[in-house]
Amino acid sequence: MLSGLLSGIAIYSISWWLGWICYVPVFYLLLRYRTGPVKGMLAGAVTGAVQAVVMNGWVFPVVAGYTGQALFPGIFIWFFLLLFNAGKFMAVFGLTAIIFKWYEGPGKWQWVKVPLAASVFVAVEALIGSLRGFPWIYSFWGYTQTTNIWFLQLAELGGAGIISWFLVIINISLASFLAFKKRSTLIPALSLLILIHVYGYVRIQMLDRESGGSVKLAMVCDNSPPGMRWNESELNRYVHRLFELNRLALRTQPDIIVWNESVIPWTYREDDDFLLYILEQGRGYGASHLISYYSEGVSGKDYPAVSAYLIYPDGRVAGRYDKSELLAGVERPLFPSVRQGFMQLPFALDNTLADHAENPLPEPLASRHGSIGVMICNEASRDAVAGKLAGQGVDFMVLMSNNAWFDNSALVRLHFFFTRMRAVENRTAIVINSNLGISGLIDQSGRILHYYEAVQPRVLEAEIPKTRGSKNYLNRRSVFYIIVYGMLLTGLFAPAYRRLNPRRA
Repeated sequence: MLSGLLSGIAIYSISWWLGWICYVPVFYLLLRYRTGPVKGMLAGAVTGAVQAVVMNGWVFPVVAGYTGQALFPGIFIWFFLLLFNAGKFMAVFGLTAIIFKWYEGPGKWQWVKVPLAASVFVAVEALIGSLRGFPWIYSFWGYTQTTNIWFLQLAELGGAGIISWFLVIINISLASFLAFKKRSTLIPALSLLILIHVYGYVRIQMLDRESGGSVKLAMVCDNSPPGMRWNESELNRYVHRLFELNRLALRTQPDIIVWNESVIPWTYREDDDFLLYILEQGRGYGASHLISYYSEGVSGKDYPAVSAYLIYPDGRVAGRYDKSELLAGVERPLFPSVRQGFMQLPFALDNTLADHAENPLPEPLASRHGSIGVMICNEASRDAVAGKLAGQGVDFMVLMSNNAWFDNSALVRLHFFFTRMRAVENRTAIVINSNLGISGLIDQSGRILHYYEAVQPRVLEAEIPKTRGSKNYLNRRSVFYIIVYGMLLTGLFAPAYRRLNPRRA
């Protein structure tokens, strides 16, 4: 229960120091009392359930907003997330209890126990992370270190997974000290903390020497509530707000004006009145627009896409990016093979045509301003999209999001700091424009250069550094997971080897 409480607070509030100790109580239980797999699973179920209670208070107001204040969907989703989280930790700590049993006592295989337990934890997180379109279940341990810029530098070697791996070792080391009162068990934790922070400091110093120019951006943060953006009776007031913000953005003399996700809640056309007007406003300024529209399906057969258009001052479209990871239950049904709209929230059915086309091949936008990697909303919560874009070569990235439905919840802050990890993983700067969220600029070392939490409509200026990001993050992550799965195979092989060859073992 204590581990569930501490880990829930650590993840929800992104507390780096709680991340160093949050699972110590449950590891202490497994080590000190030599808990078997059944009690290990029970400990995991309690840990996961308590953690879910702490983290998922956002569910009721958010789901109520999407469903017209319906009560049952919020209860259903809350209980589903609780059971899912309990099941996750049943698997993690049940397997960990087995490993501790296998490798208890003296022996030359004793060293396998701790990295193997870390590999179990990371493998389960990786399995969950492979589920696309479910950002609310990506409560990975490694994200607690996104507020610790030195620890965060490890992300370039394997993302949240490698950070979680080292956190497991640190927590087990501290739990061993409490369980057995041996000072030597503290050495791994203290040594790792020192080495990781030294590594982070050195990497930041190295990155500070890199420079490739910059692009001047103006972010139109309209901070419009859903009742204004999606309400036809409010359309005129909403559009006039955007016109005024565009005028203020032009005064900053930007290279690109960046808008947020679904800022234009209708389909793109080259003769769209809104587009023609903002281009006319910008005549003589030379500013391009990176703006979000919906895109029509091809020949009326495909579903519309959630898109970002890069439009030059003369109205030419320099490029278009279509969202490649759709939100399950919102932009696509949870079970699309059953029927359209099944298990999908009513707001999406009423306002966004129930389903969207998914872009299977995300590509950067090539422009006169450099190669731009665009992510839309939840795409920043997983490392796959940013890694694919950076692997093709980007000068900088842009995240366009709409957090209006999560306003006043911790999810808004989590979204921003998830994106911070994407910047470090791919060593590229990311500018964030989030409606009713946190907008800002993060450089390639993870430093937060601008941070604006939505209050009122505003235009933010930012000079985003152009740095050819790393193209190899996904390859490095793959190597890390090969090592993790290799350790798991070793852990399965070693007990059998000891039984068959007791003298050699």
